[in-house]
Amino acid sequence: MKLLMASGIAATALVLVAGPAAADGSVTVVPREARPGSAVVLESSCVKGAKRLEYTSQAFAGTATVSLQDNAGSAHATLKNGLAPGVYEVRGECKGGPSDEVVRSEIVVVEDDPSSGPDAVPAVPPTPAGAPQSGGGGTYQRTDPTVPLATLAGGLLVVAGVGLVAYRRAVRHGR
Repeated sequence: MKLLMASGIAATALVLVAGPAAADGSVTVVPREARPGSAVVLESSCVKGAKRLEYTSQAFAGTATVSLQDNAGSAHATLKNGLAPGVYEVRGECKGGPSDEVVRSEIVVVEDDPSSGPDAVPAVPPTPAGAPQSGGGGTYQRTDPTVPLATLAGGLLVVAGVGLVAYRRAVRHGR
């Protein structure tokens, strides 16, 4: 038991210490997949006191810059129109301080849908048919009486077995 508890404490400490360290050096891109011409949000941090973070990528229409507060910040970037589908590197450079740190990530550019232009008619969402298949819920009433009867019969067998064992012990010990 002590070994199990010590292992749990060690695993928790490892997650608490390694979790923030694993986040350093990377950029979070939201959404991870996007179409040409769409906007994405870039989030990251610099660990050595930089004042701003400049994000660049061959996929971006320009440089996205953010002023850092508490060493972290997020910026918006727009993907170039007519961009070929593929994976593009996103690079963030920490500037304006003692840091020359570079953080990296990737963005996946998916094929541009010509029907999604400014004049496109939005698709009509499908209309659900029938009732949701979500189970009985708390108001469900069982109408099959065989399950309660089987439970009752099983309980009676257990009580009878315990009674038989008690009777045999009593007879054996002369009570």
